[in-house]
Amino acid sequence: MTAVYVRQLPTTVPPFGAGIYLDSYWQEAERLAAERAAEALEGPGASWRFEVRSGDPATQLDLAAEEHGTDLVVVGARGHSVTHRLLLGSVSSRLLHHARRPVLVVR
Repeated sequence: MTAVYVRQLPTTVPPFGAGIYLDSYWQEAERLAAERAAEALEGPGASWRFEVRSGDPATQLDLAAEEHGTDLVVVGARGHSVTHRLLLGSVSSRLLHHARRPVLVVR
């Protein structure tokens, strides 16, 4: 099993010098994601690994699944309203409609 954390790149250019803070932010976000994955996956005893990617989350998850020959992509859903999903998009909705592998959405 592979737990994939995707860094979504900023849509605007950060101010000069903000890169230092972004690096700290990404390191902490990745540490927390790895910690949460460990809490969820170490108990059942299955072997797993943690992978970090950068880019559009839906695209990167689909690419990771393709590269690893994944049988099933499992992704969480936050339960946002329809309006929120229409305005901002939804990783789980995009994967359901465009992934090249079966997708299970867990709320």
